[in-house]
Amino acid sequence: MNNITVSLQVARSLRDAGWEQEDSSFYWGKFDPPKRRHLEDGTIVDIPKEEAEAMSYSWYYYNEENMPYADEDHNSWAAPTAEEVLRELPEFYTPEDNKKRAMKCYPSAHGRWAVDYEGHCTQWSDTLANAAAEMWIYLKEHDLL
Repeated sequence: MNNITVSLQVARSLRDAGWEQEDSSFYWGKFDPPKRRHLEDGTIVDIPKEEAEAMSYSWYYYNEENMPYADEDHNSWAAPTAEEVLRELPEFYTPEDNKKRAMKCYPSAHGRWAVDYEGHCTQWSDTLANAAAEMWIYLKEHDLL
C-alpha cells in the first residue's frame, strides 16, 4: 500500500504539520509488538526486540462504522492517498517573481516522483503520494496554503 498512500514517516510529518486526521480512509497504526514467532517445524521462538518493534507498525483501512482518528497516545496516523493530497494542493502558485505557475507531477527516469510549480519548490520522493505530501508540508510550513 506504500505506493497508494503516504509512508509511515511521511504520515507522521503530515500530522505534525497539521494534516486533518479524522477524514482519512487509510491509517498507519502502532500496535503491541509481537513477542513470539511460530517456525515451520512448529517450535515457538522469541522475536528480538528491534525486529518486533519494526513489525508493530501496520497499514489499515477503516470504513464508516469504525472510523478512527489519531488517538491521544498518538498511535495512529492518517495515511492519505496521492489523490487526497493532490486535491489539497493549490492548482497554481505565484512566487516572488509574480509569475503564476501551474502544479506539475512527473516521474523521473530513476523511479522517483516530483511535484512542483513549473520548477519552483520541487519536492522529490519515492512515490507520488509522498512527493505530494512533501509539497503540502512545504507549502504549509511556508504559510502558502
